[in-house]
Amino acid sequence: MPSGPGVIADDAIRAIALAMPAAVSGFLLTQERTAEAIAHHVSRCAVSTVQIVNHVDPGELERLRAMMPWLRIVQVIHVEGADAPSS
Repeated sequence: MPSGPGVIADDAIRAIALAMPAAVSGFLLTQERTAEAIAHHVSRCAVSTVQIVNHVDPGELERLRAMMPWLRIVQVIHVEGADAPSS
């Protein structure tokens, strides 16, 4: 992410996620686009919430929910085009 330290290795993410108290929800930001790839990334990193930063087909999100019903999914919504607010 632009404001963060850059890409963090999955092994480091997993270590951080496993060290967090159970009451804390670890977020994984992923650029994956298919249910299988997202599920694999989530499993590697041992997190309970995934934030998907790319456009993902709604069918893929349905498949992901079926594969991992316990997973919390946050989908980034891209506001694009000439009418989009600018900073």
